[in-house]
Amino acid sequence: MKPTREPFPAMPTTYSVGSQTFQRRMYFQNERWARLFIETLYHYRQTGIFKLHAFVVMPEHFHILLTPSTTLERTVQYLKGGFSRKARLKFHWKFPIWQNSFTDHRIRDAVDCDNHIQYIYLNPIRRKLCGVASEYPYSSAHSGFELDEPPQRLKPEWGASSCGTALHPECCAPSESEQPNTKQTGVQSSAVRVGKSQTNSLCDTRFDTLETVKIIPAKASAIPFILSVQRACPAASQWKPTDYTAAIAQPDRLVLIAEKDSKILGFAVVYTGIPEWELENVAVAPDSRRSGIGRALMAALINLARKAGATEIRQEIRISNTAAQKLGLSVGFIQEGRRPDYYRDRVEDALLFKYLLGRQ
Repeated sequence: MKPTREPFPAMPTTYSVGSQTFQRRMYFQNERWARLFIETLYHYRQTGIFKLHAFVVMPEHFHILLTPSTTLERTVQYLKGGFSRKARLKFHWKFPIWQNSFTDHRIRDAVDCDNHIQYIYLNPIRRKLCGVASEYPYSSAHSGFELDEPPQRLKPEWGASSCGTALHPECCAPSESEQPNTKQTGVQSSAVRVGKSQTNSLCDTRFDTLETVKIIPAKASAIPFILSVQRACPAASQWKPTDYTAAIAQPDRLVLIAEKDSKILGFAVVYTGIPEWELENVAVAPDSRRSGIGRALMAALINLARKAGATEIRQEIRISNTAAQKLGLSVGFIQEGRRPDYYRDRVEDALLFKYLLGRQ
């Protein structure tokens, strides 16, 4: 009998994960809330759900670098659901805490790992919550937090201390050059016009019917018209007026509208706070479809993301929303996965799409 050969163990996968609070409310400005989230984080680390390599808890979102021992979806459910249960018990909280979605990026190599640790630690500096990363109390850059070393193949060249925590020296000086792939878009102050003469420079696709269509950042006055388009598109995410008000006001969100003859024909909302931009909502009025409006919105978004130094654009789409799937595929998005039973209001799977921007 031939001796059996043990299979090679699966190589652990490390992710950078982020999630926002419900309507981006500043729950974690409260020290008790921030401390409870960190307590929850370490509880699941100690139970072996994941290895923890870096984290920061911002007022309305978190970023974590971790290596899960189960599926990533289950890991995030443990973390967000566990915190929600603790908040109900400790604070008697009865209201929503989290947005349903989360962002994730699979760490490719040591350089990628280094870049994401730097990005995590620079978050509070960029928001002017501290002068150096080690001063921010809700970050693993602060003293006293025990961390796990990343897998050997991902260990940054600058090394780590005995407990797995190290602060890249550049994280102490928040200059513009040390923020990889996190530049501001600058689009709040300038319109991006997408017309027949300009579209080729955005996505190498020509739309001969768009001579008079503009793609511009939305103002608060556009919200009623955005809602009108949204209501006509039941497959789109059905946001409330206050959601759009907050998105337009926030520096790390971008709301684009497609406008022709002062009429709004479509819109897109994207979260720009991390190098992997997240397309949160997109819709085109039914009577304006098949005219290139959706592709023009996506082309403008891709162009802005590339100029801002983003690495990719991600989107979660209902499996029943075939129009959004076809739109994404038509401009170069690829499907990379599926989250079973992800949507709860009408239970169905989410398909995961992304557009790789690469280095230009």
